[in-house]
Amino acid sequence: MSEESGRGGTTALHAPLPVLDEESLSVLERRLEEELHVLFFDSRPEAKTAANAWLLQFQESPEAWQVSRHLLSQRLLLPLQDASASRDGDEQLVMVAAQTLAWKVVQQPHHLSLEEKKQLACFLLQLVVSLQQAQDACPALSVAVLSRLSECIAHCIIQSAADASVWSSALPDLLEFARLPGSSSNDLASPSFGLFSLTCCTAVCVLAALPDVLKGLDAPSRGVRRVVETPQALSCEKHWIAVFDLAADILVAAAQTALPASASGGVAPALAGASARSANSGSPSASRYRSLCVEGALQLLVAWMGLWDAPLAQHATLCRALAQVTPLLAKEAALTDCLVAALPKLPAYMQLWSLSGPPQSLHQAPKSSSCSSRSRALEVGREASSPAGTPGACDPADTSQQVLRAWIEGGLQATGGEGELCAAVVTQLVAFSELLRRGDACVSGAWQGDEEGEELALLLRWGTVVQTLIEGFPGLLLGDFGAAFSAVQAEVKPAVKPGAPETQSVCGDLLVQLWRRQPQTWLCASNVWGVVKELRRDQLLPLPILRLLLQRLAPPCISSMLQHCRRDSPAWAAAPGDAPLPETVEERRLFVETAGDVVCDVFFLYDACGSEDGREFLHSIAQSMQAALQQRDAAGAEVLLLLSDSLVEGLNGIPLPLAPLFLCLPALPDDDPACAAAAAKILKKAAIHFTEEDPEYAGLNAPPTTTCAAALLTQIWTVALQTLLRLLPLDPPLVADSILQLTTWGGHHLGGGAEPDEGEGAGPSRSGAVALQELELFCKFVEETAPQQSAQ
Repeated sequence: MSEESGRGGTTALHAPLPVLDEESLSVLERRLEEELHVLFFDSRPEAKTAANAWLLQFQESPEAWQVSRHLLSQRLLLPLQDASASRDGDEQLVMVAAQTLAWKVVQQPHHLSLEEKKQLACFLLQLVVSLQQAQDACPALSVAVLSRLSECIAHCIIQSAADASVWSSALPDLLEFARLPGSSSNDLASPSFGLFSLTCCTAVCVLAALPDVLKGLDAPSRGVRRVVETPQALSCEKHWIAVFDLAADILVAAAQTALPASASGGVAPALAGASARSANSGSPSASRYRSLCVEGALQLLVAWMGLWDAPLAQHATLCRALAQVTPLLAKEAALTDCLVAALPKLPAYMQLWSLSGPPQSLHQAPKSSSCSSRSRALEVGREASSPAGTPGACDPADTSQQVLRAWIEGGLQATGGEGELCAAVVTQLVAFSELLRRGDACVSGAWQGDEEGEELALLLRWGTVVQTLIEGFPGLLLGDFGAAFSAVQAEVKPAVKPGAPETQSVCGDLLVQLWRRQPQTWLCASNVWGVVKELRRDQLLPLPILRLLLQRLAPPCISSMLQHCRRDSPAWAAAPGDAPLPETVEERRLFVETAGDVVCDVFFLYDACGSEDGREFLHSIAQSMQAALQQRDAAGAEVLLLLSDSLVEGLNGIPLPLAPLFLCLPALPDDDPACAAAAAKILKKAAIHFTEEDPEYAGLNAPPTTTCAAALLTQIWTVALQTLLRLLPLDPPLVADSILQLTTWGGHHLGGGAEPDEGEGAGPSRSGAVALQELELFCKFVEETAPQQSAQ
């Protein structure tokens, strides 16, 4: 496809489309219906293949334009005039017709001129109007057909916008189309007058599809920055306030029809099924399209905010509308997606820095933000009126300063739309955390086996909202509504050992609940460490605050992780007598790998607070390993070996505090292949660090958390080799490879592990005799276990 044809330009040649008479149309439609029947119902593979080939050929033919339009008119509108005209298979034909038009307008835009594309869009819109006027006499338009028709209309609008003289009023016409009243007289008295109708639902779907269509333009460099500068994008951008007005009105109407009439304010109980209450007022058509319009409005906001930096503070009505529907739609994926997109657009986002001192200047871009860079932020035009409910444009700087003060003082609801939205989200998180805590009190165990499907998805979605909120308002990790902590509290020494009870903030408590729940929610909540790393990297997190964060969040995160990583965890355990499924084994492997990355992140954060903090963290892992072996907990020992493997790789050495973990390897059980494999993996990775010390680095003072001394390395190497020789029968290929790496990189340690005192030599004669004895034992072992191999 050429660039001009892909962008709907006027330079492409448009050959006139063939015009079919009624008889030809009927013949093609009958053939289409027959081939569809063969494709779906015929049992012969060769017949299905032939039918599919004909359908593909038909889709690409010029005649498909007229046939598809004729099918939509006949199969959708004719039953309105004569109920007996409806036939079996109409729904399939309508779907094929809508799909064909949506495909052709994208793949073959050069077949139509810009004026013909406008006519096609208007034809489809008029078709929707006719259906709405007689909704009670026909079945509801399926979501799939509506989606295809909306995509076709959106592409026609964007392609025709390449020439402003063709359809300059496309978006105003579409917004007016959205507010056409329904067919029932009851709609006039409904709070959702003009909304929750088929026309509104169609318009919302078209508006939500526009940003994706714009991103598909063949713009130079194919980047978002260039896309928003195209004529098509500029023609949409200037109507953003009216588009957001429509979305806000839909959400407000949804809140009014869902809440009881006596409710004058406040927030409905979270997750209590409020979203399941449909609107009882209005016509059946309003009830039919209510959920589609609300979901479409939220998706519209996500799409538009994803392409443009919309200043939500200048649209207080929309912020209030989102605040009103947050408790009502808490279970809906569209709401959480919208919150994740909307929160970073608030002017106060990345500004509420009660942790690190005064907020940044509103004119200074934050050093760390999840907002994508755009060519420019949307602004209220000089001729555009202020949004409803906001007479006169307020100064964003004044608004943000009010939010800053209110956040610290706990009075967000009184600061306008932005504050109401923040308060609604935080209030929802409070109720959500209480619900999780009640679930923990009712069911024992770290993982709730009944949490599948929708409930798990709900946990993950709100976990993403928490992460987004923390990225902008990190003060919520320590105190509710950004309450500052004194320097004395911030200097408290962190407790490295997991399990120490700490008073958590709302967001902190929610993270703890998600960590405890199950592996998937643990992964979602652990993204917070990436946020903390960025804050520390950008020097936005002072060391005292970092220590306090680690003291409160690291112990519950690590302790929950150790439980989830175990092979006997309910998340991975198979039924008694059954072997674990391969996909379950792979999922656990990936989880443990990610958990190892988190352990490294937490260690480096501890180390940033001071080498002593990092050393204590590593020492706690070694102590946990010793305790697991003393209790004969093979599953726990395996987990600690796998996680320590990540530390050895991340530190590029054998850290001194982890030496006890290696020295207790002889206590590994002789009958556990998983433990043997974990030991072989970590020792294979550590083998290269048993090489002789390079003289170039002999005079350097390496930190104690980096490497062990030479004498200690010899002792660890000897213990490791002895352990692997004992475990070789459990996993011969893996353990043998690890033995090969140990002997390759550390063979000079042979005989050096019999020193009476740690760190001191034992004399050449004694060490040589021990080396000779160990070498003889090693050769004898090889001869007995692998007679076909050479000991050398």
